[in-house]
Amino acid sequence: MRPIKFMGTLVGFFLCCTAAYAETSNPALMRSGHVLSNTHTLEAWTLLDVFDKSFDVINYAKKLGNSAKPSRMSQASIGVNIPMSEQWAIRSSLAYGKQTVVRQLAPKSVQSTFHTETLLLQWHHDGFPLVIEGGYRQQTYPPSGFNAYQTGNVTVTAAAGKDLLTATSKAKSWLVSATYPIHFSDDFSGYLGVEYQRSSIQSSYTSYDPFVQSRIGGQAPQKTPWNEAQYTVLLSMDYKLSQNIGLGLDLKQINIKRSHYIPRQGFRDYNSTQIADLWLFYHINKAASIVFRGHANTHYLLGESPAAYNRRINHKFKYPFGYLTAGLAWAF
Repeated sequence: MRPIKFMGTLVGFFLCCTAAYAETSNPALMRSGHVLSNTHTLEAWTLLDVFDKSFDVINYAKKLGNSAKPSRMSQASIGVNIPMSEQWAIRSSLAYGKQTVVRQLAPKSVQSTFHTETLLLQWHHDGFPLVIEGGYRQQTYPPSGFNAYQTGNVTVTAAAGKDLLTATSKAKSWLVSATYPIHFSDDFSGYLGVEYQRSSIQSSYTSYDPFVQSRIGGQAPQKTPWNEAQYTVLLSMDYKLSQNIGLGLDLKQINIKRSHYIPRQGFRDYNSTQIADLWLFYHINKAASIVFRGHANTHYLLGESPAAYNRRINHKFKYPFGYLTAGLAWAF
């Protein structure tokens, strides 16, 4: 079943149910739309996301062939959810990640880092059926470079203390969402929502070497910023399997429109994707939970990392990608 048709069927099922604010024992984390302000419980959490070619069951790296490909990626994040009153709550998170990319030719290994900051404000009222959330997110890839570059039989080496090429990228995003919470039973709850995100993206490659400039110049990201408008439809569910075990499922259909973006001739840009997150929660007690997740995206990091996308590496977004997550959550 195609993703849009599948989500449409589930939307119809949701709208046939009676609405009520869903309270679940599963941690809210940064999962979209989960009601915080009626719980009166502060929640703190930390997660570690990991991709490694040794457990790349989707075969993302293999599908890239001889192209540069990630061999390992990790991201550590911390966050806090703070109910302020019956109607208002704040969500905030910080994330820091690093990635290693391998190539057949020099540079055979390139490492980069990235960090993301998110601040969201949530509102809901018992007399209003929707949960409204809005805020700001910034993602940055600080400058990273390499000191050797090979193409064909030609290898260029940087002068001492310099990089042949330096790459950097930043995305600044504003977002707003509306979510419809559903209470099926004491053990089963769900959320149906929509989100709009507007991002301004600036990405650049800089090199002092004329040969590298001539090889990379036509492929490099554009020098001027561009905008992305991202539209998301979300379906989320939580199920209490037992007193200590909870399950969660998040499904997203994402469509993207770009403006002031200059395409790279002969390369396809990707404008839509589907994301699935399957969560497993082990509740140690009423305050603490161990968190596990399996994450899959039909187009690499499309829709979740705007700063990672540009016309130089858009071909890497052709294939599905996934990673695993483990972490802890505490309620105070």
